[in-house]
Amino acid sequence: MTPKIQASLEIIRPVNAFLAVVSVVIGSIIAGGKGTEPEVLRSAISVFFICGGGNILNDYFDFEIDKINRPNRPLPSGRLKKNSALALGILFFILGLLLSWWINYGAVGIAVVAVVLLVIYSAVLKRIGLPGNIIVALAASLPFIYGGVAIRRIVPVIIPTVFAFIYHFGREIIKDAEDIEGDLMAKARTLPIRWGIKKSVIFVLGIFCLLIILTPIPFFLKIYNWRYFAIVLLGVDLFLVFIFYWLFKDISKERLKRVGGLLKIDMFMGILALYLGRS
Repeated sequence: MTPKIQASLEIIRPVNAFLAVVSVVIGSIIAGGKGTEPEVLRSAISVFFICGGGNILNDYFDFEIDKINRPNRPLPSGRLKKNSALALGILFFILGLLLSWWINYGAVGIAVVAVVLLVIYSAVLKRIGLPGNIIVALAASLPFIYGGVAIRRIVPVIIPTVFAFIYHFGREIIKDAEDIEGDLMAKARTLPIRWGIKKSVIFVLGIFCLLIILTPIPFFLKIYNWRYFAIVLLGVDLFLVFIFYWLFKDISKERLKRVGGLLKIDMFMGILALYLGRS
């Protein structure tokens, strides 16, 4: 594999794109499908391209910031040129949108909304704090809806979408806290810059406390079964409690970075709970 190809793969952030793909498939299964329908497979590939395009565009606009925050990324390290990245991002968006035409009109609408949100976020809203966090959380929660739309059933995926939105909203603020040094240079107005890191982390703790309160409700309403409840309680909620206990002992940049990785693991556990817990 050539260095340029490796950098091109790295800039799409395959783990994040894979999470989006899994969310589409699980969303379709929760909605009553098998997860293997042609429309679902096209949706999964489409969301991979759209998510990848969004990640590329984010790095394109964050070029100067990443020189400080993440100098080893493909663009600031010089392993990939900005123009090449922009062309690749546009190509990914086009492929994702084209694939949505082979699903249904609802999928086209969601794909267009997702692309617009990702462009606005990367180009404008990322540097103005909570509005940007809300927009990216909304975009990140859409794959569940995308999976439901693929088999023309949206209502069953509303709960996973709401949970995903809350989760990504909190996680984005944690990422802003990690990136505060470069964001200060860019004169961004993120929550950690305006409130400070500790107050922002406390705010995120409140967001995740809300999530912990909400996650058992589908079990008590008999929407999801005991497997869901067990995995959510042990693998998601208690894990979040541990993460924040561990974080408050040392709110350093390195600890914030490691918490970001742990939150990805927690997301996988949440998706597993949804998959095994459907009634």
